Amino acid sequence: MIITHSNDKKSNKTASTVRRWRLRTLLFVLIVIIFIPISMLLIFQGYQDREQSLTEIKNQAEQLTEFFIDEQEHIIEHSQHLLEIIAQIPAVRNYDIEECNSFLKTIHKSHLQYSTIVAANREGIINCCAIPLKKSINVSDRNWFKRVRETGKFVIDEFIISRSANKASLPFAYPILDDKGNFQMAVGAAFDLSYYNQIFKKIPLPPESVVIITDKEENILHLYSDSTTEQWLGQPLAKVRGFSVPSDTKGSFTVEDIGKNERIYFFEHLSVGHPNNEICLFVGFSKKIIFYKADELMSINIFVLSITGLLSLSLGWYFGEKYIVTPINLLVQKIQKVSYQGKNLGDKEINISISENISYPNQELELLSKNFDDLVDRLSQREIKQNQAEEEIRTLNIELESRVKERTAELNESNKILEAINKELESFSYSVSHDLRAPLRGIDGWSLALLEDFEALLGKEGRRYVERIRAETQRMASLIDDLLKLSRLTRSEMNINLVNLSELAAQVADTLNESIRETEPECRVELIIQPDMTAYADVGMIDIVLTNLMSNAFKFTSKVGNPKIEFGKLEQKENGREIFFVKDNGAGFDMQYAFKLFGAFQRLHKASEFPGTGIGLATVQRVIHKHGGRVWAEGEVNNGATFYFTLSSV
Repeated sequence: MIITHSNDKKSNKTASTVRRWRLRTLLFVLIVIIFIPISMLLIFQGYQDREQSLTEIKNQAEQLTEFFIDEQEHIIEHSQHLLEIIAQIPAVRNYDIEECNSFLKTIHKSHLQYSTIVAANREGIINCCAIPLKKSINVSDRNWFKRVRETGKFVIDEFIISRSANKASLPFAYPILDDKGNFQMAVGAAFDLSYYNQIFKKIPLPPESVVIITDKEENILHLYSDSTTEQWLGQPLAKVRGFSVPSDTKGSFTVEDIGKNERIYFFEHLSVGHPNNEICLFVGFSKKIIFYKADELMSINIFVLSITGLLSLSLGWYFGEKYIVTPINLLVQKIQKVSYQGKNLGDKEINISISENISYPNQELELLSKNFDDLVDRLSQREIKQNQAEEEIRTLNIELESRVKERTAELNESNKILEAINKELESFSYSVSHDLRAPLRGIDGWSLALLEDFEALLGKEGRRYVERIRAETQRMASLIDDLLKLSRLTRSEMNINLVNLSELAAQVADTLNESIRETEPECRVELIIQPDMTAYADVGMIDIVLTNLMSNAFKFTSKVGNPKIEFGKLEQKENGREIFFVKDNGAGFDMQYAFKLFGAFQRLHKASEFPGTGIGLATVQRVIHKHGGRVWAEGEVNNGATFYFTLSSV
């Protein structure tokens, strides 16, 4: 006999309600737990983006500093060469005032980076100057004149700030000696520091950036920014920008300067000419500008995550009730019925108010209910087998940990070797850039000075020889630049995104067309670019590929009556990868020499016919290989060439 009490019904109903709320709460907690790591990942990604932005801006500051150092060395070398040449001119050595003034005025017109060029006699009296003088000037008490008279050598003086002329300059001086080596005269030039603006403009800086140069007394020698800065010349750095020169050799710091703009400054102490002539170079970037993209992306991600979270909670409430809470509640009731069925409490039995035929809204819970009874019987048998399995798993884990440690040690050793190789490669690149460019600049500078100052003496044949010297030095400088670019590609990190190759090729073609029109206005190239071609690639590197391939096509069709260039892709694929091509109807090549195309300095045509360094196609192959693809070519002499390439399908 089964008796059902009303108290039991109330108790079961209350328990069911509590269980429903617990299940919903658990579901919401699970949703929140899912979103917590996503939120942490977004925050971490935002932090990584900010760090990446900071690293990029630091690299930009280092590039500007290195470029400034190279240019400063070039300024010193050029100044010494110029003054040496001036010191050899008879009009200057004889101190013929009229001819000397005329000569210096002519020199100054082609060297406007100097505020003035002068010649002083043995007593330090200046009557000869590139800028007309109202009266003679006595510089016998000037430091640069004293030093050049005492040493008889080229002199670099300390920086001078002229408040009246509102200029800062760096004086250079060179002695004129007689046959016995005695001091006779001195020639000098004052380099105008405003010329630094031309140096800094060569490296594009973000908006609101600041470049400051101070002397050893912490006075501002030059300040380059978006706003007018002349009024700060000669002012103390602490007064103008609100901070002092750090004592460290180089480093960085964050400070709130003019306009309450928080900036990150990178600085380095440098010496110009000799250790006592010290300056400090500051490169400042606005934190708001540096982290703008990273912070904007973080805000968008947080907004999207918030909307997604609210939507997930709403959907969780609805579908959780329908597909989780109700089925589990029914299953729990059946388990309770099975557990309490047949239990006597005195002379009464407990009856759970539940239908004997339970219907579940999904097959998974129904199957779970049917197999519930079998589960209890099987658990005892499986317990012995779960323990054996656990022991086997524990043994396997120990072996796996040992193997991981071995592989990790091998990988660390490989990384050390790779790091050493990269450092050697970086050292080689710096040596090539620094040690080879300086003598090339010297050769080019001396050749230019020879052309400008002794053009009449050289004659037509002599001028042609000097011009060929300059052309060869410039060609070697171009080779050095191409080699450095080729070496950097191996170490460059890639940022893979979906790139519209059609748009990128059109931009490259526009640039090449503009360049051709400057030299050959009537030249017209028929250009066909297949639309909407896309691929996953590093946009900067793939731009290098298209620029090299299309510039080669423009070059080798330059002697064709109706030049035609086409960029597209084939219908067939190679191992699931798109095959892109650049085709032209130009000079072509002999296929038996195709294996030479992608080697550095390998050329299939004479430089006199088609100029170039022989590095372009080697660079193309290096970029394509970094993308996991391959590049090849087909051609026929005087019947054009086609270059094919593939990219990784990932």
